[in-house]
Amino acid sequence: MSDSINLDRRELLKLAAATAGAALTAGRSVAAQQDADTLHFFPTGFKHERVKTSGADINVVRGGDGPPLLLIHGAPQSHVSWHKVAPEFAKDHTIIMPDLRGYGDSSKSPDTPDHANYSKRAMALDMVEVMKHYGFDRFPVVGHDRGGRVGQRLALDHQDKVTHLTVLDIVPTYYLYTHVTIEFVQAY
Repeated sequence: MSDSINLDRRELLKLAAATAGAALTAGRSVAAQQDADTLHFFPTGFKHERVKTSGADINVVRGGDGPPLLLIHGAPQSHVSWHKVAPEFAKDHTIIMPDLRGYGDSSKSPDTPDHANYSKRAMALDMVEVMKHYGFDRFPVVGHDRGGRVGQRLALDHQDKVTHLTVLDIVPTYYLYTHVTIEFVQAY
Protein backbone atom coordinates (compact mmCIF):
# COMPACT_ATOMS: atom_id res chain seq x y z
CA MET A 1 0.00 0.00 0.00
CA SER A 2 2.80 2.43 0.81
CA ASP A 3 4.32 1.77 -2.64
CA SER A 4 1.10 2.85 -4.35
CA ILE A 5 0.92 5.95 -2.16
CA ASN A 6 4.52 6.85 -3.05
CA LEU A 7 3.79 6.26 -6.72
CA ASP A 8 0.71 8.44 -6.46
CA ARG A 9 2.76 11.13 -4.77
CA ARG A 10 5.40 10.91 -7.49
CA GLU A 11 2.76 11.13 -10.19
CA LEU A 12 1.14 14.02 -8.33
CA LEU A 13 4.49 15.82 -8.09
CA LYS A 14 5.20 15.23 -11.78
CA LEU A 15 1.76 16.55 -12.69
CA ALA A 16 2.22 19.58 -10.41
CA ALA A 17 5.65 20.30 -11.92
CA ALA A 18 4.29 19.99 -15.46
CA THR A 19 1.34 22.26 -14.61
CA ALA A 20 3.61 24.84 -12.97
CA GLY A 21 5.98 24.72 -15.95
CA ALA A 22 3.12 25.23 -18.39
CA ALA A 23 1.79 28.14 -16.32
CA LEU A 24 5.21 29.77 -16.20
CA THR A 25 5.67 29.36 -19.95
CA ALA A 26 2.24 30.83 -20.64
CA GLY A 27 2.98 33.67 -18.23
CA ARG A 28 6.24 34.41 -20.02
CA SER A 29 4.57 34.66 -23.42
CA VAL A 30 1.94 37.03 -22.00
CA ALA A 31 4.67 39.09 -20.33
CA ALA A 32 6.69 39.15 -23.56
CA GLN A 33 3.65 40.43 -25.46
CA GLN A 34 3.11 43.12 -22.84
CA ASP A 35 6.79 44.12 -22.88
CA ALA A 36 6.75 44.37 -26.68
CA ASP A 37 3.97 46.96 -26.47
CA THR A 38 5.85 50.00 -25.16
CA LEU A 39 3.73 52.68 -26.82
CA HIS A 40 1.91 53.31 -23.54
CA PHE A 41 5.07 55.13 -22.42
CA PHE A 42 4.66 57.66 -25.24
CA PRO A 43 1.92 60.14 -26.16
CA THR A 44 -0.64 59.46 -28.86
CA GLY A 45 0.86 59.68 -32.32
CA PHE A 46 4.01 57.66 -31.67
CA LYS A 47 4.20 54.50 -33.75
CA HIS A 48 5.94 51.16 -33.34
CA GLU A 49 7.59 49.59 -36.40
CA ARG A 50 10.24 47.07 -37.39
CA VAL A 51 12.92 47.90 -39.94
CA LYS A 52 14.96 45.19 -41.65
CA THR A 53 18.60 46.19 -42.01
CA SER A 54 21.39 44.21 -43.65
CA GLY A 55 22.31 42.77 -40.24
CA ALA A 56 19.22 42.72 -38.02
CA ASP A 57 15.52 43.42 -37.59
CA ILE A 58 15.45 46.68 -35.69
CA ASN A 59 12.57 47.63 -33.40
CA VAL A 60 11.75 51.34 -33.76
CA VAL A 61 9.39 53.80 -32.11
CA ARG A 62 8.96 57.09 -33.93
CA GLY A 63 6.89 60.18 -33.47
CA GLY A 64 6.60 63.85 -34.22
CA ASP A 65 7.01 65.79 -37.41
CA GLY A 66 9.80 67.88 -38.82
CA PRO A 67 13.51 67.40 -39.31
CA PRO A 68 14.88 64.06 -38.05
CA LEU A 69 16.50 63.35 -34.70
CA LEU A 70 17.99 59.92 -33.96
CA LEU A 71 18.01 58.94 -30.27
CA ILE A 72 20.17 55.90 -29.41
CA HIS A 73 19.73 54.31 -25.96
CA GLY A 74 22.40 52.99 -23.64
CA ALA A 75 23.06 49.60 -22.03
CA PRO A 76 21.12 47.69 -20.81
CA GLN A 77 18.18 49.83 -21.86
CA SER A 78 15.91 50.24 -24.88
CA HIS A 79 14.10 53.05 -26.70
CA VAL A 80 11.86 53.41 -23.62
CA SER A 81 14.71 55.26 -21.85
CA TRP A 82 13.81 58.31 -23.98
CA HIS A 83 10.12 58.39 -22.96
CA LYS A 84 10.40 61.55 -20.85
CA VAL A 85 12.25 63.71 -23.41
CA ALA A 86 10.88 62.31 -26.68
CA PRO A 87 7.51 64.11 -26.47
CA GLU A 88 9.29 67.45 -26.09
CA PHE A 89 11.64 66.76 -29.01
CA ALA A 90 8.69 65.55 -31.10
CA LYS A 91 7.10 69.00 -30.98
CA ASP A 92 9.41 70.09 -33.80
CA HIS A 93 11.30 66.95 -34.94
CA THR A 94 10.62 63.50 -36.27
CA ILE A 95 12.02 61.37 -33.47
CA ILE A 96 13.47 57.97 -34.39
CA MET A 97 14.18 55.73 -31.37
CA PRO A 98 15.54 52.31 -32.37
CA ASP A 99 16.52 49.46 -30.10
CA LEU A 100 20.11 48.51 -30.87
CA ARG A 101 20.56 44.96 -32.18
CA GLY A 102 20.55 42.58 -29.26
CA TYR A 103 18.58 45.02 -27.09
CA GLY A 104 14.89 45.52 -26.42
CA ASP A 105 12.76 44.01 -29.15
CA SER A 106 15.38 44.14 -31.91
CA SER A 107 16.68 40.83 -33.20
CA LYS A 108 19.66 39.09 -31.70
CA SER A 109 22.19 38.53 -34.47
CA PRO A 110 24.26 35.33 -34.40
CA ASP A 111 27.61 35.83 -32.74
CA THR A 112 30.85 35.37 -34.66
CA PRO A 113 34.34 34.48 -33.38
CA ASP A 114 35.39 38.14 -33.67
CA HIS A 115 32.02 39.43 -32.30
CA ALA A 116 31.71 41.72 -35.35
CA ASN A 117 27.91 41.40 -35.37
CA TYR A 118 27.83 43.29 -32.08
CA SER A 119 30.50 45.85 -32.89
CA LYS A 120 29.71 49.56 -32.73
CA ARG A 121 30.44 49.61 -36.48
CA ALA A 122 27.70 47.04 -37.22
CA MET A 123 25.26 48.85 -34.94
CA ALA A 124 26.11 52.20 -36.56
CA LEU A 125 25.35 50.74 -39.98
CA ASP A 126 21.97 49.58 -38.63
CA MET A 127 21.25 53.19 -37.64
CA VAL A 128 22.15 54.51 -41.12
CA GLU A 129 19.88 51.92 -42.70
CA VAL A 130 17.03 52.69 -40.28
CA MET A 131 17.26 56.40 -41.06
CA LYS A 132 17.42 55.69 -44.79
CA HIS A 133 14.26 53.58 -44.44
CA TYR A 134 12.47 56.71 -43.22
CA GLY A 135 13.93 58.83 -46.01
CA PHE A 136 16.57 60.65 -43.98
CA ASP A 137 20.04 60.91 -45.54
CA ARG A 138 21.43 63.43 -43.03
CA PHE A 139 20.47 63.71 -39.39
CA PRO A 140 21.60 64.70 -35.89
CA VAL A 141 22.31 61.94 -33.36
CA VAL A 142 21.97 61.84 -29.58
CA GLY A 143 23.50 58.78 -27.94
CA HIS A 144 23.54 57.74 -24.31
CA ASP A 145 26.14 55.34 -22.90
CA ARG A 146 26.48 52.46 -25.43
CA GLY A 147 24.36 54.56 -27.81
CA GLY A 148 26.95 57.32 -27.42
CA ARG A 149 29.69 54.96 -28.57
CA VAL A 150 27.51 53.79 -31.48
CA GLY A 151 26.87 57.45 -32.33
CA GLN A 152 30.60 58.17 -32.22
CA ARG A 153 31.29 55.26 -34.59
CA LEU A 154 28.42 56.43 -36.79
CA ALA A 155 29.95 59.91 -37.05
CA LEU A 156 33.38 58.46 -37.86
CA ASP A 157 32.23 55.90 -40.44
CA HIS A 158 29.42 57.94 -42.01
CA GLN A 159 30.54 61.55 -41.81
CA ASP A 160 28.26 62.46 -44.69
CA LYS A 161 25.20 61.32 -42.69
CA VAL A 162 25.68 62.88 -39.25
CA THR A 163 25.05 66.62 -38.98
CA HIS A 164 25.52 66.86 -35.19
CA LEU A 165 26.47 64.42 -32.45
CA THR A 166 25.63 64.68 -28.77
CA VAL A 167 27.12 62.01 -26.52
CA LEU A 168 25.90 61.49 -22.96
CA ASP A 169 27.52 59.53 -20.15
CA ILE A 170 30.63 57.99 -21.65
CA VAL A 171 34.26 58.38 -20.74
CA PRO A 172 36.06 59.59 -23.89
CA THR A 173 37.40 56.55 -25.74
CA TYR A 174 41.02 57.74 -26.04
CA TYR A 175 41.16 58.55 -22.32
CA LEU A 176 39.59 55.22 -21.42
CA TYR A 177 42.01 53.14 -23.48
CA THR A 178 45.09 55.08 -22.34
CA HIS A 179 44.21 54.98 -18.63
CA VAL A 180 42.78 51.52 -18.03
CA THR A 181 44.58 49.60 -15.32
CA ILE A 182 43.98 46.15 -13.89
CA GLU A 183 42.65 47.81 -10.73
CA PHE A 184 40.09 49.74 -12.81
CA VAL A 185 38.99 46.57 -14.62
CA GLN A 186 38.65 44.59 -11.38
CA ALA A 187 36.69 47.41 -9.71
CA TYR A 188 34.44 47.84 -12.72
